[in-house]
Amino acid sequence: ISKSLQAPMTLECNFTMINKTLYQCEANITTNQASDYIEKVTGEHIEGLSNKDVTVLRLENSEMSNIPNNISDFLPSVDTLLINNDNLKKILTYNLAQFKNLKRLQMRVYSITKLDAYLFEQNQDVLDFEFVTSTDDYERLQSIHPQLIAYLPKIQQLKFRMGRVDEHWNSQQNTLLELINLWDIVASTYPYY
Repeated sequence: ISKSLQAPMTLECNFTMINKTLYQCEANITTNQASDYIEKVTGEHIEGLSNKDVTVLRLENSEMSNIPNNISDFLPSVDTLLINNDNLKKILTYNLAQFKNLKRLQMRVYSITKLDAYLFEQNQDVLDFEFVTSTDDYERLQSIHPQLIAYLPKIQQLKFRMGRVDEHWNSQQNTLLELINLWDIVASTYPYY
């Protein structure tokens, strides 16, 4: 579908400061149907700050079925992406590639059953990746391709967990896999790696 045929999509931001240093857009995406592009970003900025200052993007929208491909055109400095969504069916390499500074990705997505092996091919500076999947057997993450980790040479924390849609970001989930300081462990185990 061409851009002109898709419904306009707006990223509505609630701009806030986190710990006096991180400028965040807590966003809702408004549209009547799925679109691959956003038309504009709205919201009231903190005095003296603009879209270029946003480093944390929190996408909280259960209606979003895909991640728009041009968010970075409006928010070019995002290095932390937090996604909480129970309708997102897939996330692909090109969805993340737009975030050139991405260091941290935290996803609570309950309908993704498979992660693309090349998800981080264009984002090899990611330090922290957390993925929370459904506790439902039919919607739970079914497989993690080993190649996924190969594209994370700087990763410090890698977590896969099970949770429920209604759980808060900071609640405890069942840990499926947690690797902290992964490359330090590899280097100490295999000194010639």
